[in-house]
Amino acid sequence: MRALVYIGPDQLEVQEVTAPVPGDGEALVRVKYAGICGTDLHLWHGEMSAVRAPVVVGHELVGEVVEDTTGQYDAGQRVAVEPLLVCGTCLPCRSGSSHVCRTLRVQGVHADGGAAEFLRTPTHRLHPIPDGLSWEAAACTEP
Repeated sequence: MRALVYIGPDQLEVQEVTAPVPGDGEALVRVKYAGICGTDLHLWHGEMSAVRAPVVVGHELVGEVVEDTTGQYDAGQRVAVEPLLVCGTCLPCRSGSSHVCRTLRVQGVHADGGAAEFLRTPTHRLHPIPDGLSWEAAACTEP
């Protein structure tokens, strides 16, 4: 599949990469739209020391479920992806503040993101998109 990959400061390349395969508790999402925000610009310019190249960029994205290993979502379900990868066990996670998880990682920054044809992501980080909302508008939600 094609993906936009951060190679190093001021270096992004469209590359052919291996398509992801979802594991237990994960879904495979066909990406429809991925946004670009200020974080992406800082990443591109090498201003984020936590980023380790190569990494597929893109943390603001929407798409449709291709496969869900949990059975929660049907194929074709429109979803917005919450890009936070959290442990679920530290005190902040257990207290409902997973956005400050002690091992927080963000897809598109610390792990492969959505500027690609497909994304593998935890199913509990998917949010259904209402039928009346366009793909373009939904891409701006960043849940």
